[in-house]
Amino acid sequence: MSNFKIELSNEVKVGLFAIVCGIVLYTGFNFLKGIDVFSDHHTYFIEYDKSPDLQVSNNVTINGVIVGRVSAIELLQNQNNVVRVTIDLKDNILIYTETIAFIADKGMLGDKQIILKTENKTTIAEPNATLKGDIEDGLFASLATKADPLMKSLEQTLDSVQMVLAGFRGTGERVNQMLDKTNSIMSKVDKGGIDQTLYNVKVMTANLKDASAELTPLLAKMDHLADSLNNAPLTQTVKNAQDVLANANRTLNAINDPNGSVGALLTQREMHDQLVSTMASMDSLLIDFKAHPKRYVHFSVFGKKDKAPKEDKKK
Repeated sequence: MSNFKIELSNEVKVGLFAIVCGIVLYTGFNFLKGIDVFSDHHTYFIEYDKSPDLQVSNNVTINGVIVGRVSAIELLQNQNNVVRVTIDLKDNILIYTETIAFIADKGMLGDKQIILKTENKTTIAEPNATLKGDIEDGLFASLATKADPLMKSLEQTLDSVQMVLAGFRGTGERVNQMLDKTNSIMSKVDKGGIDQTLYNVKVMTANLKDASAELTPLLAKMDHLADSLNNAPLTQTVKNAQDVLANANRTLNAINDPNGSVGALLTQREMHDQLVSTMASMDSLLIDFKAHPKRYVHFSVFGKKDKAPKEDKKK
């Protein structure tokens, strides 16, 4: 039996070697990026207003687990420059229509990733579906947001410091003026005013000495007066005054008491009106008594009754 040998030319060998190298290179490159080229995957689309620093081959994670990668990023100019991101996920990963894809920081170096979050799991999204997209504030964005009011406060503080420094400048000028005036006064004093000042002080001291000698008897009298006040029966006097005030308060309370005569007269309007009416009646009676005394008093020497006045007879 004859042996069958296949002879390949050098060109064919080079071509086969190039194909094998290309396959190995493609497989190795995707393996290093965490992509399993031998497994099936599902494709989904996400639309963003912008995609800050997102790149092809960035990871897609759910709860920190890598479930896919970004396979394409394109700008849709016919849709108001919306950014469409294509992601490839493992075929065993379930995606829901309520899932939101957040572009978030991957670490401190500024790398990006897409985080899939689902709150309500109702309907499963089919492959090639379009998901909702959003952008999560990263560490630097949060720091910038918090630093903005801090910077405004710092600017206000610097403005206040500048105002204070400006006030200090004006104060320094006033201090310099005061120092100049002090130097001027001291120079005048040095020219001969010190001797006169010392002489005036000496005279003032002598006057104070004479005055203190005159004040000694006065102080002795004041001490005697203080002793007299200490020996005075002030306690008994104060007690007597308190008793007088207490009696006055009881008298006033009795007067203000509506159950008493004076209190009733002062506080009850009816008694006042009756008293006024009684006084008016007594006044009318006195007037009538003066005008017609015989109506009320009859004198008979012989035991006979006086005749009634003519006015009564007329009546």
